[in-house]
Amino acid sequence: MDEIIEISINELNDYLKNSNWYGRENEVINLFAHTFLIKYLGKDGFTSISQIGVEVAVKQLSLLNGKKLVRKDLVIWGQSNETVWDDNREPKNTPIAVLEWKVNYISKCDGDIEWLKEFTKNYPKVTGYSICAFINDKRGVSYKKIKNGVIVT
Repeated sequence: MDEIIEISINELNDYLKNSNWYGRENEVINLFAHTFLIKYLGKDGFTSISQIGVEVAVKQLSLLNGKKLVRKDLVIWGQSNETVWDDNREPKNTPIAVLEWKVNYISKCDGDIEWLKEFTKNYPKVTGYSICAFINDKRGVSYKKIKNGVIVT
């Protein structure tokens, strides 16, 4: 799935550099999911559009702020129709990827990167991505890939 995500990010990067498309964070996330990521449906374990969750819950780290769950921008689950909830309605499932997004200000990614480092350290089967889409001046995309608590790209 990592390869699909990274190819899709690079395609979004090319698209933004060569178009006048404009939108906010939510619109960029939807553009990415519905235009670029969806093209790879049927490849590398990506078998259903229902594996994509936008603004869905994942487990929170060490009950930060007293919450068991936290909402994330874009999540990819290992199975179709999967959520954080197990059959006993307990928040047990973890996704295969968590993608956090920001627009125009890469410095706003710092908190996401720290959270993704900790989350992927606690859940080593999860890959994290902190993505910044530049819509205003320098158009394109920059991202960091995080695995096992470490930035790898």
